[in-house]
Amino acid sequence: MPDLPARFLSGDWGTSRLRVRLVDSDTLATLAELESDDGIGPTFRAWQEAGSPGDREGFYLRVLAPLVDRIGKASGVDVTSLTLVLSGMASATIGMRELPYATAPLPLSGDALPTARLAPGILPCDTLLVTGVRTDHDIMRGEETILLGLAADGLTDALVILPGTHSKHAVVRNGTLEDFHTYLTGELFALVRDHSVLRSSLAPGPTPGEAFERGVRDASSANLLGELFSLRAGSVLHGTPPEENAARLSGLLIGTELAGLASDSVADLPIVFAAPEPLLSFYRAALRRLGFEARCRFIPPKDIGRAVALGQRAILGGES
Repeated sequence: MPDLPARFLSGDWGTSRLRVRLVDSDTLATLAELESDDGIGPTFRAWQEAGSPGDREGFYLRVLAPLVDRIGKASGVDVTSLTLVLSGMASATIGMRELPYATAPLPLSGDALPTARLAPGILPCDTLLVTGVRTDHDIMRGEETILLGLAADGLTDALVILPGTHSKHAVVRNGTLEDFHTYLTGELFALVRDHSVLRSSLAPGPTPGEAFERGVRDASSANLLGELFSLRAGSVLHGTPPEENAARLSGLLIGTELAGLASDSVADLPIVFAAPEPLLSFYRAALRRLGFEARCRFIPPKDIGRAVALGQRAILGGES
C-alpha cells in the first residue's frame, strides 16, 4: 500500500451538484471547499447540445477544471502534486468515462473497489476515478464512498439509510456490503411538485408537522396513487392549504420508503442514518412515528462530508 500524501482533493460529482474539497489526509479537515450546479446531469446535457464531441472525457474535465484551479488559489496549495479522488456519477453511463460496477457482496475496504487513474492534462493533477456497486437488481454510484468511510470509522453491522434524490438502504454485515435497495423518494417528490397536476396545490415547508406524520402513518395502509390525487381533490373541494398538502405528500412517500424496516431480514440490525437538513428532520420524525427511532444512530450532517473524505482516503490508500 502506498504512503498517503499529506493532502488530497476530494471530488463528489453528483447528478445535480459538483463539490471539490481540499482535505488534510491525517486529520480529514477540509482546508478549502467549492461547489457548483454543474452536476453530471447538466454536464451530460451540455455535452449532447454541443453535438456530442468525441473528446467526451476532455469536455467533462473542462467543467471540473475551474473548481480545481480555484481551490488551489484559495488555499495557496500547489495542486499539481495532489490526487483528485472523484466519486459519484463521473463513472456512470452519463459521466466522463464509464467504469464497470463492482459487485456486491463487497468488502468495505479501500482495495475492494476498482478505480481508474487519469494523468494530468486538462486538470493540473492526477485524477482517481471511482466506480460504483451493483447487485442483480440494483445499482449505486457515490453512496459506496460514504459506506467505505463509515466502515473505516468502525461500522461493521447496520442497515445504513442514505436519503436523497434516490434513497439507498444498504445492508452491511461483518464489514461487507451484502445488499441494498434504492427508492425514488426524492425524485418522485420533485416530479409531483414541479410537473404534475398537483403542483399548484403544493408548497413545501422547511419542517415536518402533523400532516406529515399523518401521511407517514397512513402510508402503510393507503393506496399511494389514490392518495396522491386526493391531495388535489382536497385542495379544490375543501381549500386544504398547499403547505399541508406538501407535508402529507412527503409523509406518504417517506412512509412508503420506510415500510420495509420491520422486515425480518433486517430487524436484527441497528439503523445508521446519514442525511443533511432538512431531510434529517423529516426522516427522524418519520422514524419516530413508526417506532424505529430507538434502533437509530444519526450521523450529524457536518460529519457526512468527513465520511466521504474518509472513504476516499481508504480508496487512495488501497490503490494498488
